[in-house]
Amino acid sequence: MASTLDMQSTGSSGRPGESSKEGVVKFPRRAETYRFRVSSREERLQFWLEDCASKQQWESSKLSMEDFTTPETMIPQAGFADYVSCFQNCIDTKELNESAEFYRELVPHESDDWELRLTLKIKIFVSVWTLKYAFILKQISLEPIDVLTAKVRDQADYIKALEKQIKELKVVVDKPLPPPPSPMYAQAKTTTQHHGGQTLVWARETPESVGRAFAFMGNGGIRIKAPGVYTIHLVIQHNSGVNGVTVEVQVNEKIAASTIDSNPHGHISAAPLQRVLSLTDGDEVKVVYRGNNSANSDSSLLIYQLR
Repeated sequence: MASTLDMQSTGSSGRPGESSKEGVVKFPRRAETYRFRVSSREERLQFWLEDCASKQQWESSKLSMEDFTTPETMIPQAGFADYVSCFQNCIDTKELNESAEFYRELVPHESDDWELRLTLKIKIFVSVWTLKYAFILKQISLEPIDVLTAKVRDQADYIKALEKQIKELKVVVDKPLPPPPSPMYAQAKTTTQHHGGQTLVWARETPESVGRAFAFMGNGGIRIKAPGVYTIHLVIQHNSGVNGVTVEVQVNEKIAASTIDSNPHGHISAAPLQRVLSLTDGDEVKVVYRGNNSANSDSSLLIYQLR
């Protein structure tokens, strides 16, 4: 038996001998969107269409099985309900391909009427039968209240769609958010004095558990162990008396940032420097004092992984 006859319709009224399926449909080679209803009651089949934009409506006569079948389009052992199920699935299918199991067309028929054409492909033993059915849909003369009812129906559908979206959003909101990533940073200070041209050597002050991305080397270098974007904050305590570059930040021996500061009276001065750097695994960051005197202890460093 054909696979089409195994497909049951949805939206049934639940009453014996009655079936109704509604939805929104498009047809090949037509730009309009239509609301449809395929219903059956007391062994009578009826089609109904409504243009979603203009609200014009069309419907077929109430058809018996003899009205829409011929000896060439009879399906062996199929009853009235089987045909209704096939037609409902044919007009509701999303696959608009002439080689598919179901296909539909809507073509003009005498002034303002339509001819609805439905094509079914069923397999009987080793043969595939292509069965074509045609239904005339007459335009319905509408009163203003009918147009208003159609617009209210559209608003009801719109509200229903919004309610569905709200429920979906609520499901997302109700899901527990993943915990934020642990911050990756390190704070350090110098404990000794450094002279011009020397690399500052840092003593880590924060635990390694929050600074796994950094390895502080004995030569003053800071080895990067995780690629990312980092910000580095420096405050260098110094007593340089020459107006010129006081501090350099180097990445792999190349200058990435520098600051100019001086104190002609030789008093202790704090030279700040901040820079955002894109670093990769294995990069080595150094801070070099370039002043003419010394960088004192208690100079501070903060390096923080932004992402």
